[in-house]
Amino acid sequence: MLSRYGLGRNQIVWADPLRFDPDRHLCGEGKQVVLSDDELRLISFSTGIRRCPGITLGITMTTMLLARIVQGFVWEASGNERSIQLAENHNDLCMAKPLVAIAKS
Repeated sequence: MLSRYGLGRNQIVWADPLRFDPDRHLCGEGKQVVLSDDELRLISFSTGIRRCPGITLGITMTTMLLARIVQGFVWEASGNERSIQLAENHNDLCMAKPLVAIAKS
């Protein structure tokens, strides 16, 4: 079994694994975003013969859906909060404090 948590924080594979570095997913001369990794440094849509055949469609639809949701509403922090804290939880893949926002049309 492979651990998603462990792969992303493996010090043997990544230099300074706890630092946010989106360039880790860039590959090639044109610096294209690569979400499938044959070396299994990260797991997103699997690899090899059992790779997801709909990877491009899934990425495109998910990106469009998220963009439409963000763009289609006015977002506010919930309750008495003035801002949203995006602190990382060091024990798992979830945020330290769940993101709660109110969408208004």
